[in-house]
Amino acid sequence: MSSVLIIEDDAAIRQGLARFLADAGHDVQSQSAGMAGVQQAAEGGFDVVVLDLGLPDIDGGQVLKMIRSVSQIPVIVATARDDETEIVRVLSDGADDYVVKPF
Repeated sequence: MSSVLIIEDDAAIRQGLARFLADAGHDVQSQSAGMAGVQQAAEGGFDVVVLDLGLPDIDGGQVLKMIRSVSQIPVIVATARDDETEIVRVLSDGADDYVVKPF
């Protein structure tokens, strides 16, 4: 199956999503902070990144831009932010999809 990197600061969401994806047969790794996620994504080997925007060290929008500067890996933004302007901005910045929590 696919290799997934989750970048999510909320431990319950991160662990639940990782467990769900692993149970579905995916190889899952996760990070709780943006810069660590960027570093891991840049190392390669992932088929997709699931990215939260509200991270403790750097905004997820910046994380997306950093990932895009080194990779075209698909990025799915999964966040509680549901402002239409924010959604358009993030998709314009290179996100492949945008999902509003809870999902």
